[in-house]
Amino acid sequence: MRRFRLSRVGVAAALAAVVAACALSAAAASGASRYALARTLRWVAFSSPSDGVGLFQTERYPVSGNGPVRCVLYTRATTSGGVSFGPAAQTLARTDCELGAAFHAITFAGAHTLLAYGSGLAISRNHGEGWEPVRLPGALVALAAHGQSVWALVTRCRAYAPRCALSLIRSGDGGQHWQAAVPQPPVRAVPGLDVRVAQEGGDQLLALAPDGGVVLAWPTLRAHSRVIYPTTVAVQSLAPGAARWVSATVACMSAPFATELAVAPDGARLLACASEPSAGEQLKALAASPGAGAAWRVVSRACVDFGRCRGGLPSSGYLGELYALSARTLFYVGSRSSLAGSFDGGRRWRVWPQIGADASGSLQVSFINARDGWALAQGVQAPGTSSLWRTRDGGERWRRA
Repeated sequence: MRRFRLSRVGVAAALAAVVAACALSAAAASGASRYALARTLRWVAFSSPSDGVGLFQTERYPVSGNGPVRCVLYTRATTSGGVSFGPAAQTLARTDCELGAAFHAITFAGAHTLLAYGSGLAISRNHGEGWEPVRLPGALVALAAHGQSVWALVTRCRAYAPRCALSLIRSGDGGQHWQAAVPQPPVRAVPGLDVRVAQEGGDQLLALAPDGGVVLAWPTLRAHSRVIYPTTVAVQSLAPGAARWVSATVACMSAPFATELAVAPDGARLLACASEPSAGEQLKALAASPGAGAAWRVVSRACVDFGRCRGGLPSSGYLGELYALSARTLFYVGSRSSLAGSFDGGRRWRVWPQIGADASGSLQVSFINARDGWALAQGVQAPGTSSLWRTRDGGERWRRA
């Protein structure tokens, strides 16, 4: 009879196989969930037509649908205008997806300085390769950068407070060091709902003018019922070196959900407002001002007869972000909304249904000059579905990056 000898390696391998088989049997017997991964591009920031950084999120979710979904946030660089991205850099955050992400956007604050922001703030001094947390005198509500000049709104408001006091702070070195702005805005109390929405990437309450001035906007009145009616928005402006804020009151349909402020490179100021969303539709209105201290006028009124109005902002989809390339050329994106743009100052709008499509959504639109821009769309029905689009002619035509 032949005898077989097993080496120590062979014994170890055999035992490992038995243990693995037992573990699989136990998992199957207990009905343990299998997990899958989905990677989504959440935001992009570009410093040139070719060089940029993408903010990515990887979700680990149970195939069965039962159990927590874990999220990891990180950045990846591109040198091809978004056609492809390099390897993942240092992890920004790990969280339970249901609790929301600490960072929902990134922006350049210098040649190689990046800021990641949401309810928190992190800084990278090496083009997104490594990240460090930034301590602020309160929770971050809004942020805007123009070169190394960065401004932010913060609050010490407790969660779910009916009204919150905001403070304006500024940094002159790309977000590394901060100090209180002088003078502070005359109106700083806003509903707690606005604070939470802004921290989650909703209401844009802060924008910077091309001359370095600061513009703030938030509703002065919010509806507490479900009746939709026009309300007013307080717009406050501070010119560079000025000792006093200039305030204006703008009539806008803003009860009670979205307020989006944008300042174009030519100095024009645009304010888009939207009412309570319903079944994929939302009333929207647009007001404009040619510059600081100039009077505001309503460009497009809300269409109260859904689907039957001609011109004006489309009632389909929700308002998420407004971007002004000039006084005449502007775009907006949002949940359950395709990319929409206007080339006549907001009177007539064009929709690109392939960028967002119905039942999904568009996340971001941005430009680095008058011609080069990007739009980001994400499907809400399936994890990991996002697409980046590129324009080289100021938004007239869009193609997949």
